[in-house]
Amino acid sequence: MKKEEEMNRRGLVRDSMRGKLLIEILFEALMGLGIIILFSPLALYWFIHGDEERYEWIINGPEPFSSFGSGPYQMMMYIVLLMGGIVLMATIYGVRRKLRAKQK
Repeated sequence: MKKEEEMNRRGLVRDSMRGKLLIEILFEALMGLGIIILFSPLALYWFIHGDEERYEWIINGPEPFSSFGSGPYQMMMYIVLLMGGIVLMATIYGVRRKLRAKQK
């Protein structure tokens, strides 16, 4: 009987460790996504303005892409992406700190 209880306890500990590992992997993936979103305005600027022919092709495209040539639309996109990345990273950081404080 004691062997079964010991194995049960070890199994629960193992499952708990798997859960913590999965949560950490999820947090790291979301933090990486936040970093990508944070730096995406630079890539978007390079994509739009990197080549004269590409710029013409983009602004002569269908409706959402034709607005990429205007300054206010680009600024709004950049600000939304920057704020989205910051909010995602701050949220993940706050949740991670709360969970770690709760575990201690």
